[in-house]
Amino acid sequence: MVKMSVYYRFNKEAYFDHDYYQIHHYRLTKSILGQYGLVRLELDRCIASAGGGVPTFVAVTHCYFETYRQAQDALVLGCVRLMVDLPNYTNITPELILSEISSSSQIPTDVLFT
Repeated sequence: MVKMSVYYRFNKEAYFDHDYYQIHHYRLTKSILGQYGLVRLELDRCIASAGGGVPTFVAVTHCYFETYRQAQDALVLGCVRLMVDLPNYTNITPELILSEISSSSQIPTDVLFT
């Protein structure tokens, strides 16, 4: 499994329309990257840093693919089409990272809240 993460770094001049991003850009992302094997999509709205202050990032998107080739195709071919939508929700230049998921597990909620 390969994850493509898109980070929108906070800065004082940053503009980010979370409503547009979560409604319109989410649908567009699913539609475009689905053509390249997208299996899961997560949109994170960053709310605080570890110390409770202003977060380093305003938002983060995680796109999951079965193979590196699919993620690479999505990055090269699909993201070019998504960048056209960028001015509709932000003035932040996104930072992209591809990573291989080496392990993953679900933690039962009764373990978290006991």
